[in-house]
Order: sequence, then C-alpha cells, then structure tokens
Amino acid sequence: MQKEGGNSPYVYFGNSWEGKRLPINSLYLGFVPEKKKREILAKSRVFVFPSLYEGFSLVVAEALASYLPVVTWDLPWSKRFERG
Repeated sequence: MQKEGGNSPYVYFGNSWEGKRLPINSLYLGFVPEKKKREILAKSRVFVFPSLYEGFSLVVAEALASYLPVVTWDLPWSKRFERG
C-alpha cells in the first residue's frame, strides 16, 4: 500500500499492535477481514515476519500464496517453505 508522495509505509494488522507505539511511516489497521487481508497482501512488495516464537506460521504461508517475498528468522518451521 502506498501513501501520497510515493512513500511505502509499513502496514500492520491484527491485534498484536493495539496500544503500542508504531514506527514512523507506518499504518495500523487492527483486525481486517480475510478479503481485505488478501487485498493488502496483493498490493504489498514484501512480507516481514519477525516472530521468534511461532510453532508454525500460517501468515507466512498466506504471504507466500500471495507471491510475496518473505523475510523471517531461520527457524526449523521455516525450512518447509524454502525453494532450492
């Protein structure tokens, strides 16, 4: 998603950022329905998932299904998404 002026903001959605301070040039959407989430992912350039504590990340699979490059930690669960 882009703001006016061509700046590419960081977009956060879900409940985990509720009440927290966000980085400059970012947008917090809160909860978004599935259809809106797919629209946001389709307009994105990259998906960053910084969590160290996920057992298996469905959101990473959703981002990959949207043909986004994904940046995440090198954790055991992420091996299933590698391309050779």
